[in-house]
Amino acid sequence: MGLFDRLRKKHEAGGQAKKPVHIADKSKKAESKVKAETKTEPAKTKKAEPKTKLVKQQTQEAYRILLKPLQTEKLSKLGRINQYGFAVPVQATKVEIGKAVKALYGVQPLKINCVKYPGKAVRFGRTQGRQKAWKKAYVLLKPGQTIDTSS
Repeated sequence: MGLFDRLRKKHEAGGQAKKPVHIADKSKKAESKVKAETKTEPAKTKKAEPKTKLVKQQTQEAYRILLKPLQTEKLSKLGRINQYGFAVPVQATKVEIGKAVKALYGVQPLKINCVKYPGKAVRFGRTQGRQKAWKKAYVLLKPGQTIDTSS
């Protein structure tokens, strides 16, 4: 660390010794600050837009957690009591699944149950292999809340 401290001090000392000629005049410096402040005021009103960018980042992560909604006969019956199923990565936790459901569908789940499924052994002629292991998440919602998983 001593080497980096020396380099930083040398850089800072060199920067202070050399001042740009066009900023040496204080009146010009004050005018440039005023112009900069007037330019940033309209930008402050536009800063409400980055919230949507933050939401996009959250939904991007949410799409990595909720791989696909599952539509089976059992889940169609469970849909009547506001319970839905999703295929999720094996490493996904219940907390991550809950945040992803809230980010994508705008509903807060009451309860999340997860079931791990091991990969099945498969054969193609003499070649043997395994399917990937996966995880299913059952998400229970409050009465009156729904998720449209048809699209």
